[in-house]
Amino acid sequence: MGEGMRGEPDPAIAGGRAKKGGHEGEWNSVPGPLSALAQSKALSPKLSARSVPSLMQLASFVLMLVLAGWAFHERPDLAGYTLGFLFWFGFFLIVLWRFCFVVAGLFHRFREKPARLPSDVPVVQWPVYSVLIALRDEAAMMPQLAACLRGLDWPADKLEVILLVEADDDATRDAALDAPFPLGTMVLTVPPGKPLTKPRALNYGLAHATGSYITIYDAEDRPHSGQLKAAYATFLSAPADVLCLQAPLTATNGAAGWVAAQWALEYAVHFNLYLPALAGWGHPIMLGGTSNHFRRADLIAFGGWDAWN
Repeated sequence: MGEGMRGEPDPAIAGGRAKKGGHEGEWNSVPGPLSALAQSKALSPKLSARSVPSLMQLASFVLMLVLAGWAFHERPDLAGYTLGFLFWFGFFLIVLWRFCFVVAGLFHRFREKPARLPSDVPVVQWPVYSVLIALRDEAAMMPQLAACLRGLDWPADKLEVILLVEADDDATRDAALDAPFPLGTMVLTVPPGKPLTKPRALNYGLAHATGSYITIYDAEDRPHSGQLKAAYATFLSAPADVLCLQAPLTATNGAAGWVAAQWALEYAVHFNLYLPALAGWGHPIMLGGTSNHFRRADLIAFGGWDAWN
């Protein structure tokens, strides 16, 4: 689909000045049905991390500690051997699991055919795509972010960029208003509240978004120019039960040293081999914190993001 952290924008595409939106400290700018979403209250409490750990989880943890303490007191040698065996056996199973799916991912790449937009869908019928970006202390990244968003290959009149800035972050807000973002970009001030998290800000942005499709980026991302097209084409060709797409993330500093190279390699294997194989076999996948794509209606129906996760 394209990289979520790499991709140079087209410098020939002209941008525009962002406009300020939102109302500091107020929720009344949000339509009634979306008010709960804007306040991160639409998600079922059973699906939220706000209530964890549960009483049962705490009790189980305490019981495990008591049993481990008793075992080490009664038979320290046997308890040590058992704990070591369980640790290394579990580690081996994790390595074996990932290895098998990485190999499966290699075969998947040979069979994979990138989705393409149907030629009979004119540009005027393309949907509005909303890009949500939660920002905090990111003033220095605004010029780069603006340039990258101007480089997205999507009709300008169907691109809705929403920058979500915390109420106390004046520096980032001013920098966003001064940067040459695509024409019509909105800078929304997220009302003060708890928790002070990225998902909470995204919920506020989702309540204001009007696009049929939603994606999220981080301030440091450099999305591939064709990522939105690739995501839209994939949604059109995918089964109806495909509700979310994850674009692969690519680290660009692999040459900075040994640790950076290992990190870049892990990203390459994880997003290009491991996750596609998991998805191909119908297993749940762990999303990255950026370059996720959704249908807006599906995301609202789920209750948005968990502000406490």
